[in-house]
Amino acid sequence: MRRPLARTLPALATVLLAPLALSGCGLLGGEGADLQVYSARHYDLEEAFAEFTAETGLTVEFLYGDDAELLERLKAEGEDTPADLFMTVDAGMLWNAGEQGVLEPVESTVLDEAVPQDLRDPDGEWYGLAMRARTVVYDPDAVDPADFDAEDTYAGLGDPQWKGRICMRDETASYTQSLVASLIDLHGRERAQEIVESWVANDVQIMSNDVELLEAIDAGGCEVGISNHYYLARLLDEDPDFGVELYWASQDGAGTHVNISGAGVVAGSPSSAEAQQLLEWLATDGQSAFVDANHELPVNPDVEPEPLVASFGEFERMPVDASAYGSLNGEAVEVLEAARAAGAPVFFTTGSEDHVEPGRKAAIKFPYPPSRSVRDREFTLDPRLGRRSDEPVIAKPYDSSFKGTNFGNQLHNLGVDTLVVTGCSTSHCVRATCVDATEEYRVIVPREAVGDRCELLHEVHLFNIDIRMGDVMPIAEVLAAIE
Repeated sequence: MRRPLARTLPALATVLLAPLALSGCGLLGGEGADLQVYSARHYDLEEAFAEFTAETGLTVEFLYGDDAELLERLKAEGEDTPADLFMTVDAGMLWNAGEQGVLEPVESTVLDEAVPQDLRDPDGEWYGLAMRARTVVYDPDAVDPADFDAEDTYAGLGDPQWKGRICMRDETASYTQSLVASLIDLHGRERAQEIVESWVANDVQIMSNDVELLEAIDAGGCEVGISNHYYLARLLDEDPDFGVELYWASQDGAGTHVNISGAGVVAGSPSSAEAQQLLEWLATDGQSAFVDANHELPVNPDVEPEPLVASFGEFERMPVDASAYGSLNGEAVEVLEAARAAGAPVFFTTGSEDHVEPGRKAAIKFPYPPSRSVRDREFTLDPRLGRRSDEPVIAKPYDSSFKGTNFGNQLHNLGVDTLVVTGCSTSHCVRATCVDATEEYRVIVPREAVGDRCELLHEVHLFNIDIRMGDVMPIAEVLAAIE
């Protein structure tokens, strides 16, 4: 049961998290290529791009990184970006890139005919290129697939018959987040929470990655799990006798959950025609080169899956809903004003340049544009927050407000025992701060006062925070308690 919010002051403190500075993880292969691609996809792209070059004469170079980091990099570089194509591994991030204005609409009957409607932007800003299905895998010697709930297989894993028999990834895994987000979208937040809690009640074993999960089933460590289909295909490719089989989830219901990898032409690219040519090639003649090496599913219905994936059989998929967003809004300001009026200390956080200084290992993961104006913009608090001169600003080198700072000491000296966390992003800075705060403080997160780049990720992480770290509450309840 959710505890009432204590009103002892200054035991209550409020912290607002500004976004950590943008980052990328990789270096462009060199200069002089016809096309530059920013890619969050790491699956044998070189071979596909080599085929494109051989067919068209156009050369391609790429920068690898996390899709959220690359999106922030594109926004910071603006008109000076060298990127011509932005490639992601998440439907929500594709949608958000379009909303952020970094993608350019494309008019292409080739793409419209090759990519199903729900796997592309209606205005042509982005197109899905590969699908990955997250479905049930099992030990055929221990499990009769007839025991699975064919209508709602994911929810059915909460049935007591599976107690002590299941392996899954934890809530920090992007694949888990994507699946739970689809359940929230399908069933609503309350029912999705019931489903996840039923998994936990079945003494689920947590694995660090899908390969470990599949190998545990093969070794008899568990009997059932949820995995991306291509991880099983990879293992079967290496060992045809690998003892795990696949079950297409929810075929009598909403269908199997899928996510997409896709791309869009970067706004303002001087090579937009060539970038569109690459995008069209990847969706048509290059589909097999793009997806087969990683055993993914083609989005183009005229292209057959590679033989191993085809052996899994045909299936009905859950529709992909990429219309998701999240942002910090005025409700955060309401929380700050209420805290000030009540006499509670207010702290602000922002990114620290320490994490990008040369010589630090983190600089390899977080290269940063050299422009001083860009740094100033990224590290400056939004003036609409109305920070007062006596309100501390914590310059943090990591996502968490606690790691590498004296924030914890300041709270201790003030006698704080309850922390209200607002700001963005929910999936990074907010979550990391809540994780570090949980051992020492009562954590409160006003639902409307935090935000993320993707609404579904936002909901998944709020769900996780509410279950394991603190209380996610309507902002009206938080304001009433503070006042």
